[in-house]
Amino acid sequence: MRNHLHLNPLHGNLCMAMGLLLLSVGASAQTQSAPAAPIVEWAPTEFPISYWCGPPLKGGFVTPERFEEIKEAGMTYIVPEGENRPTVADNLALLDTAHKVGMKAFIQDVRLPHSLSEPDAQQRIHAVIKDYAKHPALLGYFLKDEPPTSKFKGFGEVVAFMRQHDPGHPIFINLLPNYATPKQLEAANYEEYVTRFLDEVRPFVLCYDHYHFAMDKTTGQARDGVHFFPNLAIARRLAKARGIPFFQITLVTQHFSFRDLTEGEIRFEAMQTLAYGGKGLLWFTYWHPKSQSIQWSHAMINRDGTRNPHYYMVQRVNRELQALGKELLPAESLSVFHAGAASIAATQKVPGGVAPRAADEMVNVVGPGEVSVGTFKRGQNEHLALVANVDYKKPLQTRVFVASGAKRPHRFNLTTRTWENAKALAQIGGYAVDVELTPGGAALLKW
Repeated sequence: MRNHLHLNPLHGNLCMAMGLLLLSVGASAQTQSAPAAPIVEWAPTEFPISYWCGPPLKGGFVTPERFEEIKEAGMTYIVPEGENRPTVADNLALLDTAHKVGMKAFIQDVRLPHSLSEPDAQQRIHAVIKDYAKHPALLGYFLKDEPPTSKFKGFGEVVAFMRQHDPGHPIFINLLPNYATPKQLEAANYEEYVTRFLDEVRPFVLCYDHYHFAMDKTTGQARDGVHFFPNLAIARRLAKARGIPFFQITLVTQHFSFRDLTEGEIRFEAMQTLAYGGKGLLWFTYWHPKSQSIQWSHAMINRDGTRNPHYYMVQRVNRELQALGKELLPAESLSVFHAGAASIAATQKVPGGVAPRAADEMVNVVGPGEVSVGTFKRGQNEHLALVANVDYKKPLQTRVFVASGAKRPHRFNLTTRTWENAKALAQIGGYAVDVELTPGGAALLKW
């Protein structure tokens, strides 16, 4: 297994990033078989996009100009930087700066306990709420990154208490990926780990990180992980069963055995998350992390504050992600399937992969190529399908059949952000639609 692991001090707690929607919900800290109804603590109107590791507190980087740069990159909210323990003054300065550029932020405060059994836990929580809750730029609080199951009961207590006393500001907790070891998870398998988190913590959002692209240490050749699609599938299934959204944190910055990514690979990460019904995405990392023991390179922003080429790559992908995500944000994910022998096989290499295409699916891939297809329903009578290219190196021209009856499919134009008639040929029961995909890219259809 790859030990990317956020077992490093940087990725973990400090980059609270997920702020992202991370709303947390909670009913009880006790494990229950029947999930409680989720409480909506954050109902975003734009697709949530953020990052781990923001501009450092030290060095004069927490400025309106720097936060505008984050906004220009396509991020929709601010997160803590992760290198230093912020003081109350640091957090208020971050919130003030976010407010100046019209954004909101998650903040990290070391006073937040991990259990109500800790000394003065309730008093500490009340102090945190008093310091920040009335600030107009506060989105929520970051509690912990990649915890084991032994932490869940205490987290559930804190989440429930915070929800009671500051219900408008969710708590974010981010989980390990499915290639973490049972020892790291403190669970027999990944499904048990995620299930216990959902039942004991009652989060509003399920979020995890997953880094897919690496270099083989022996040959030096690029390789892809086998766990990416099964991780998406498990998160989608368990979150959907509880009526909550899920988000994924994906790779940008080269570190450990993870490689320097191309724009096609970055786009692949985003579009596959959308195809599986993800409702938010974070990038690891925005700023070049500081570490003596880990070699980092190709973050979006270099250590000296200059822009790396990855800034512009992610910016371009975020424009597409924002446009497609806004259309899919209010839609219900109905199904996911893969087409193409290699793509189908990739979903089944480890437990948890998606099921084969059902015979009664409204969409079928009748052309060449390796793609994933996510189907969605929006409102009472509108259906959508996102066709995502699994090949991040080459563009693809393929064809899908949409069983829309006499209803002609439309395709979403990423440039104009409008719907237009798709290139379609009427057939019995629906239309054959020609689809052109960029490397790692996606096309959105509706009928």
